[in-house]
Amino acid sequence: MTDKQAYYIIIRILLPRIEYRMMNSYLNSSTCKRLTAKYSQTFKNLVQVTRTVPNSAIRHPGIYNLKSISELQNESQINGLIHRLNDAGSVGTSTFICLKDIQLLNWEPTNILINDKIKLNANNNLSGQILNIAHSLGINFQGPRIQELFQWKGGNFSIKVVLNNDKLYKSSVKSLRHRYLLFLDQIIDTHNNIILKWPMIGVFTNVSRGKQPNWYKLIDNMIVDPTNPPKLSSSWSSNTYIDSHYLWTQPLNKKCSVKDWVGYFDPVESTYIWGYITYKLNYNTDTDTTFKINHYTENQSEQFSLLPCLGYNKSEFNTNNNTSCSFSISSDLVPVAITGFMKLKGAQWKFKLPCPQLLSSFSCGVSSWPSSSHAEVIAIFTALLTAPSQCKVKINTDSQTCIDTFKHITTRSLTIRQWLRINNYLVWLRILETINTKSLLVLLFKVKAHSGVTFNEQADRLAKDALNLEPIQFNIIDTGPLSAIPTWDKFSVNINTRNFIKQMHKYINLYTWKSQNRIKKLLTDDPLDQSSSDWKLAWKLFSIRNYYISIKQSNKHTFLFKLIHNELPTLDCLAIRQPKVYSSFTICPLCHLTEENIEHLFLCPQTENQRLQLWNKAISYTTSLLQKSLENNHKYPVIKNDLYTTITSIANNITSDTPSLIKFTSGFIQPDYITTIKQVIGSFNKSRNILNTWSNYFRKSFFKNIWRLQCKVLIEAEKHHGITNRMKRKRDRK
Repeated sequence: MTDKQAYYIIIRILLPRIEYRMMNSYLNSSTCKRLTAKYSQTFKNLVQVTRTVPNSAIRHPGIYNLKSISELQNESQINGLIHRLNDAGSVGTSTFICLKDIQLLNWEPTNILINDKIKLNANNNLSGQILNIAHSLGINFQGPRIQELFQWKGGNFSIKVVLNNDKLYKSSVKSLRHRYLLFLDQIIDTHNNIILKWPMIGVFTNVSRGKQPNWYKLIDNMIVDPTNPPKLSSSWSSNTYIDSHYLWTQPLNKKCSVKDWVGYFDPVESTYIWGYITYKLNYNTDTDTTFKINHYTENQSEQFSLLPCLGYNKSEFNTNNNTSCSFSISSDLVPVAITGFMKLKGAQWKFKLPCPQLLSSFSCGVSSWPSSSHAEVIAIFTALLTAPSQCKVKINTDSQTCIDTFKHITTRSLTIRQWLRINNYLVWLRILETINTKSLLVLLFKVKAHSGVTFNEQADRLAKDALNLEPIQFNIIDTGPLSAIPTWDKFSVNINTRNFIKQMHKYINLYTWKSQNRIKKLLTDDPLDQSSSDWKLAWKLFSIRNYYISIKQSNKHTFLFKLIHNELPTLDCLAIRQPKVYSSFTICPLCHLTEENIEHLFLCPQTENQRLQLWNKAISYTTSLLQKSLENNHKYPVIKNDLYTTITSIANNITSDTPSLIKFTSGFIQPDYITTIKQVIGSFNKSRNILNTWSNYFRKSFFKNIWRLQCKVLIEAEKHHGITNRMKRKRDRK
């Protein structure tokens, strides 16, 4: 079986079935790794590479691009979650309910769909588990419905933020959730700037049992003034808190009946006064607001309770040998809180404008997801904003993509799922909204780019001038008909979400691949830096899609793969894989001088003459091909000698050191070489093809004449050293 056949079976048959079966289930990371390891090892065996090849090599987007189960799960389920969040039926409702359950279970004070810095406990909750993997990729969600359902409004300072201890908060979630405590504001008496005592908190939360928890002790030590408890310290008392409107902070109601319980904080004594009313005047006829109460004191224990006061300095009776204490209070002493609400009347203004004056030109910057079609869509949208209502608008554009997309969205009724598949869907939704609001008739016409059309050329100049202008900003919370849109790094994901996640995995795999020491040794430059090597040409060469299905092609591709990753079965690599067998057998069997490694293959004195012949033959073959392609060029007689000189100088640079020769043989071509040849023949594409042909021809000749010779000699040397196939198949147990 060839590598391409194995790739087809896994990518087109196995992985789609796995994706379908896990549509309504979630696999944790360990399960994903275990499943991925099974078919990854099978694939390595089929393409004839060893198990020591790193997984990032076969997942490289430019080589095999073999997906892992976790990548497949991310692409499928995050995309499915977005569709469910935007569903207007029962599916969307149930999804929001599941996510709200997760927020309550974790007692998370922040919006869980916006904050990607939190790790939620989402056992047996599919939507919560998918949200966790979306957050691991930095993907959040925005929308008015999300703000309404998941943004708490009960305070300004959450207990989690004040504690600043995730481990302590996680262990305290059960206690806090049981008492419905989420914000510091709930345990602060805002009128007196004091923290409520723990027994009192037990009263108004209806959970009086239990000792003082650690989270309360820590907060008490943090915010209370140690010299004047329970007063808040100056740094915390200056903050603005949301009033919880406790009964003892509200004005005394004149309609209170006798035997009603009242309480207030006495700022002089720094304590609460509790009691029940024993006498009050008629509030309809009397102007006196004095109440007479029987005084009770707090029981200093874990549970809040009141005991009859046996004497107090405000008592109206002799405090000696009393069984009760009573005194009069005025409602003016009780801190008054705002209990009503204000209605704000909006300001109105009117003005008259003359007949609308349309702008002759407009330009602005465009940021996030840059592409030619994105800039064209923004231009169409801003043009329609200036158009008067109920008019006919004709727009000339050189983007056929915009014309096709506009026709697609205006001639049919699209579902939410179909909208999310369209690139720049947020801008297209605003265009459609503008057309419907203004009752416009919009016609798009295709014009040829850079064809001398006056206004099109002016638009191109304006676009170039706008490169340094401030970009136009959209309100990402206003999502139109969508309930939730994905965001990444504060930018709305304005492209197909699944394709966006694929691109993220592509760069993650590329970064993992280039971080290997073996790749750093071969490639001293950055694969993301296009100025160091012609990476586009290299990935085209390595990609499995560019090979025919044949054993011969598969073997050549495997040789290139092993050459890049230093996995050719040279004696130094074999000694690492099976030290018991090859530790004493590392000297080159051809020259018997030095250790055999990948550099020695290009330096062995026994094959030096043969390598030089192959190298010169590759130069001659490349030069002859180029000469044939330039025979019809009238400049050919002039550039003939220059071409030979140029290729000779490039060949000398390549062979100046072994790493450069290995890099060129592996297909990594420096852009400087392309530029040098282009100066002679004037064509960039032909220059690339010349160097690519040169590299391919030499690698194939090297594989056929030198590498195969090396393998034959190695097999004979293994027999001489008594190394059998059975010994080579046996794994070393570490």
